[in-house]
Amino acid sequence: MRALLFAIAVAVWTTAPTAPAVAEPPPPGFQVIVHRDNPLTSADRKLIADLFLKRRTTWPDHEGVRPVDLASESPVRQRFTTAVLGKTVPQVRSYWQQRIFTGRELPPLELASDQDVVKFVTNNRGAIAYVSSDAGIGEAKALQIKGP
Repeated sequence: MRALLFAIAVAVWTTAPTAPAVAEPPPPGFQVIVHRDNPLTSADRKLIADLFLKRRTTWPDHEGVRPVDLASESPVRQRFTTAVLGKTVPQVRSYWQQRIFTGRELPPLELASDQDVVKFVTNNRGAIAYVSSDAGIGEAKALQIKGP
């Protein structure tokens, strides 16, 4: 009887599904880009968030920062806003309404397409933006995003 129970247990154990392998997180669906002459090659999420929310307005080389957003209904903007800024697009819109009301800052320029964003970044040394992960970035440079 013990032998039979042991055989059943071994059969169940060897045919039981294994735990799934831990999958790599999916790519973020966007890439952060800067002008090709920008000295940075990587940046942590906090720095990128500070640049887009204009909490920081100059690059380490003292060049003025010119952040650019895609249109608020863009799925790429929604992914970027959640992943990097830690907010929703409506929350960011509210943040800018408060900043405008107090006379502090204006929100980043909004452009309609990845191509428009790449063109702007290519032509403006202080620019930072994001585009879809499969967008051609031409002469712009992709920043590696560090950190969680």
